[in-house]
Formats: sequence, C-alpha cells, structure tokens
Amino acid sequence: MMNGCCGAARRSLLAVLLGVSLAAGGPVGAQTAGEVAEKRSDLDEIKQRIRQLQKEVADTERSRSGAATARAEAERAVSRVQRSLLEADAERRSTEAALAALEAEQREVEARIAGRQDELAAWLRRHYMYGASDGIAPLLAAGDPGQLARDAHYLEHLGRARLALIEDLRGDLR
Repeated sequence: MMNGCCGAARRSLLAVLLGVSLAAGGPVGAQTAGEVAEKRSDLDEIKQRIRQLQKEVADTERSRSGAATARAEAERAVSRVQRSLLEADAERRSTEAALAALEAEQREVEARIAGRQDELAAWLRRHYMYGASDGIAPLLAAGDPGQLARDAHYLEHLGRARLALIEDLRGDLR
C-alpha cells in the first residue's frame, strides 16, 4: 500500500516535469518577460511540490519504520508471554503430579494405619478375653527349663513386635 503511494507520487512528479519540459520547449527568444516569469513561477511551484512529495515520502518511510519496530517489539512480547505460559503449564503439571503422588502416599499410609489399628485391636481383644494368660503365668507353669527359656524368648519377640507395631502406628499417625 505504501509502495502505491510512493509510486503515485513519483508518477505525478514525472508528469509535472514532463509538462514543464514540453512547455519550455519553445524558442527562447520568442518568449516574453511575462512568459519567463510565469514559467519561473511554475518551476518554483513544481520545486515546492517536489519538496512536499519528498517530505511525504520521508514521513511515510519513518512511519513504516516505526510500525515495523513496534511490530517487532509486540512479537517479542508475545513470545515472552508464550514462554511464560509454557513454563506455568509445566509447573502446573509438575505440581499436579506431586499432588497425585502425595495423595497416593496418603492413601497408602491411611491403609497401613487401618491395618495396624485392626491388628492392635485384635491383640487387645485377645488380651482382654484371655486375660494375662498369654503372658507370664504359662511361662512359670512350664516344667522344663529349656521350654521355659524358649517361651521367654518367644514372648520377648512378641513384645518387641507389639511395640514395633505401636511405634509404627504412632509414626504413621504423625
């Protein structure tokens, strides 16, 4: 579009110059002083029009250059925004993945807590129903010292297992 404007200005400049050269083409001696003054006035007008057209062309070029600079800056801004969006999307996906992993871990811990609570509840029920009979009384009733040592060892392991169960449950609850 701007090339059309510049082309039109060039065409009208050429037409004016052609008109001046044809008008000035008559014999110089035959011209009167009035005709010479008129032709000089026409020439001054043509020069003024040429300067005006040159100024318009320069203004158009500056405007086009400014628009190109503004367009380039806008494209850079759009590019920065697109990069920011991509980074935000990647961060969102990463956060969602971390959240999903934490939710899965939470479900696992909750299941482990429920299982340990059930195990502890079953042990407490047995302990309540049978009293302390699974404790020291059967141990002391054993007649064989070897059996007594084995039973004491087993009871120690059971006690450690129950303590570990309780400590694991406490850790999971935390």
